Amino acid sequence: MNVKSKYKTSTCVLLGAVMLLMLAFSAMLPEIAHADPGDLFVTIAGSSLDCTQADPCDLATAILKVQDSDTIYLAAGTYNSTSAAVVSLAEDVSLYGGWDGSITAPIVRDPNLHPTILDGQNARRVVDISAGSAPVLDGLILTNGYGDYSGGGVRSVSSHPTIQNCILQNNHADGDGGAIFINSGSAQILDNQIINNSGNWAGGLRIINNAQVTVRGNFISGNTASNSVGGIDIDCCGGSVVNVEGNWITRNSGGAYGGGVAVVHTDAALVNNIIAENTASEGAGVYLAGMEGYTADVVMINNTLSGLSSSDHAIWLDQLASAYLTNNILSGFVTGIHDNDPINNMISADHNLFYNTSDPVLGKDAIQADPLLDTQYHLTNGSPAINAGIAVQNIIDIDGDPRPNGSYDLGADEYYPYTFLPFVINSAGDS
Repeated sequence: MNVKSKYKTSTCVLLGAVMLLMLAFSAMLPEIAHADPGDLFVTIAGSSLDCTQADPCDLATAILKVQDSDTIYLAAGTYNSTSAAVVSLAEDVSLYGGWDGSITAPIVRDPNLHPTILDGQNARRVVDISAGSAPVLDGLILTNGYGDYSGGGVRSVSSHPTIQNCILQNNHADGDGGAIFINSGSAQILDNQIINNSGNWAGGLRIINNAQVTVRGNFISGNTASNSVGGIDIDCCGGSVVNVEGNWITRNSGGAYGGGVAVVHTDAALVNNIIAENTASEGAGVYLAGMEGYTADVVMINNTLSGLSSSDHAIWLDQLASAYLTNNILSGFVTGIHDNDPINNMISADHNLFYNTSDPVLGKDAIQADPLLDTQYHLTNGSPAINAGIAVQNIIDIDGDPRPNGSYDLGADEYYPYTFLPFVINSAGDS
């Protein structure tokens, strides 16, 4: 999600572009393909049994016909069901939204122009994925899902989904993971908007039982948990490392703990994330906790954690937790790092910036100064975070810009100065 360009005529243009990106799919050109024998086509009014591009079927028929490696193209409209889930997937199928509905070749997809909505009607889960399958969900809006225990939007147990370029909003689970619940297996969760979902544990995502998961490039905002963890909950049991990279994790509410991210009884790597304006009683930004036999070991590199004036702690280490922090910014909290169990926790901090009411834990070569962030948590000219980091294996920033630009910067953003181009009118009157 690129919010920065080297050439801007106005900072207002920059901020306006950011807000538009936050509220729409990532910018993409229409996708064009040609039909394969395994392609099925679905429209709201489809009535065929063939499911061809020239003669599409309804969604229920396509799900019954689909086989491994098939692709289902869905035209614009709102799809629902009276079954336990709007869509139940047991095959390695690709489910693509945004098809323009044309009955002649080629196949054209544009989820912005042709929104495809899977609606749980607050009565059922939106997508249920069976064990062993590896489906792809792409360009869909998953909304109003209800999970009686887990995964109002998507539930995946011992399976291997890719969820990308989707919007998951207003889903709810009475238990775990309002938007997405991943239990074991693996998953790729890429470039989605995960907004305004709710659950008891984890309003946004819950990832448990050694699932091998990458969460990259998502906008995760406005999710709430009645018990704990607003944004991303990673829990149990040390058998894998969950990678959380290049996400905007903002304005989530975590209840007891973990406003933005919680890592409990397992390991994770957090790199290039903006974790801002989240709330929780313990660990408004990040909460870490282990237990006997299952410690929480977390690497944090080039993250920007920004708090509200009423926020508690950027990072809360509860017990049996280890945090390895390099090139991060922790700003705007009551306390930067809170160590609840100094005897059994371990903190290694190197080249981080702190600007909080209290910073009892600083580590090596820390900077204590205002990071001079703009309203989108990017560095501005004169920031003490510019060229203040150390070399790490991190070659791009949250916007996809290369690192380093000179020396490594602190935080999720690598600073590039803007160049203001003159507005020129030629003799013909064109600008």
